Amino acid sequence: MKSVAIAMCLIASSAFAQDRPAALEIAGSSGQRTYIRAKSIQRDEADQAILRLKGDVQIASVAIKGQIQTSGVIVRADEAVYHSDTGEIEPLGKVVLKLITQ
Repeated sequence: MKSVAIAMCLIASSAFAQDRPAALEIAGSSGQRTYIRAKSIQRDEADQAILRLKGDVQIASVAIKGQIQTSGVIVRADEAVYHSDTGEIEPLGKVVLKLITQ
């Protein structure tokens, strides 16, 4: 649950910035939630399942059972390509990964 709160804070933390980044929440199957934040989010015209993320990209993906967050990962990168159909992330530039375990 703590990690879910951390993920939500990552997205909300930019609310006070002058350049407000775009944010998305994607609910997956079996309680999987993905939170995406970037300065720019664009859907690929040729493949609607692909999101192109640019500038201070943060992606938090967590698995939740009931009210309890069980595992997840936080990806930070300069840019990324997110495949919403498969959940795959292609981070670019400076990349930091943080595994979340209960």
